[in-house]
Amino acid sequence: MTSTDRTSGFTADSLVHTDKGLVRFDQLFMRVNTGEDFRVWTHDATRPARHGSGMASSTPDAFMITGKHPVQRLRFSNGMELRCTPNRRVLTLDRGWREARQLGADDRVCTLDLPTMAIAADWVVPVTADWEAYRTKGDHGQPLRLPDVWGEEFAHYLGWLVGDGSTSGASTVTTYGSADDRSEVLPTHQRLVEHVNDGRPIKLAEQANGTAHLRLTRRPLKRFLESLGVVSATGEHKSVPWAIEQAPPEIVAAFLRGLFDADGGVASHHELGPYVGLSSLSIELLRGVQRLLSTFGIASTINTVRRSGKVPVVAPTAPGHPEAVVSAVPVGAPARTSFQLRLRGGAMRQFAAEVGFSLSRKAAALDAWIATDDVAAIDARADTPIRLDERLDEGIELTYEIVEPRNHSYVVNGVAVGDGQPAG
Repeated sequence: MTSTDRTSGFTADSLVHTDKGLVRFDQLFMRVNTGEDFRVWTHDATRPARHGSGMASSTPDAFMITGKHPVQRLRFSNGMELRCTPNRRVLTLDRGWREARQLGADDRVCTLDLPTMAIAADWVVPVTADWEAYRTKGDHGQPLRLPDVWGEEFAHYLGWLVGDGSTSGASTVTTYGSADDRSEVLPTHQRLVEHVNDGRPIKLAEQANGTAHLRLTRRPLKRFLESLGVVSATGEHKSVPWAIEQAPPEIVAAFLRGLFDADGGVASHHELGPYVGLSSLSIELLRGVQRLLSTFGIASTINTVRRSGKVPVVAPTAPGHPEAVVSAVPVGAPARTSFQLRLRGGAMRQFAAEVGFSLSRKAAALDAWIATDDVAAIDARADTPIRLDERLDEGIELTYEIVEPRNHSYVVNGVAVGDGQPAG
């Protein structure tokens, strides 16, 4: 592949929207150099002469390392971020292409509003499923049956694990708090985990606070999950597993469904109106979820909130007069900053169609809101523009670039960007 410092570019950790999912730039470059083929998504709106408005997948002419350059972090009002060189072009809705260093608070940034799904993603799990590959001296000798192909039940379990579970030491634990959790989700997860345990039964651990823990204490399973990107972290250190970012769309949807089933909700705000929400102490987890949602064309925003706790489940009883149908997890003043991802208006309908809830109480509340005038009223209002909130200088880093022949543009971290060539 070509190496040049002419165009500058994006940092190694920037995620490119490809036909095989969201791939880090450094990994994309490495995999192309080993002979793997990729197509990238390009927005026809980025080439005015085409008068197009759709997404197309395109085979790049070149993948490049462009050298070491000064890097800026761009933070946008919807929570998205870009890390790039100051000369990288970002599409705005009112002034066309603007270099990163030229973006101002009045520019409306073009974020992804159409699907960029991983249509060529592999259904084979991207790490070995040989349980003995994760076994070390001192581990139990009883075999495990680790999944070697993606399945929606496994993906849902991973979403729930990230949202309401943990991995620590030798243990992998998921928690089930409500009666609905126990009746509608727990049986499926228990069958899955017992299958992984080679058919050996697993006894639930009942907790004093009324919750139930599904626990499998096997280090090879924990190491397998870590190889997929499930980090042994809690709170602000949680993140979306890299393997999910590169999984087929059905698997991405199942993972999101599990995460929203565990930690999401449907509520109404006296100013914003109804929304689907997901709360977390980890803004990086929510940014990862935001990028996954963007691959379905589902727009969302991330906000800092003053109170922590899960989003309640609220259903409308009359327009503008919601009533809680399920008690939320008790909410208290947070010791640490908390964040909330929100989907409003048409994004709620898209979420219901592409992802949805498997918990019946949450699905019913979402369907009820979608049928109200409250959601229609949000659609009727002008979309909130996405603007630059902050620009930070972050030193010198190795940068990467793509030459995309159709529109000279592609998508990075959910934002339409130019490829460094002259705009067509």
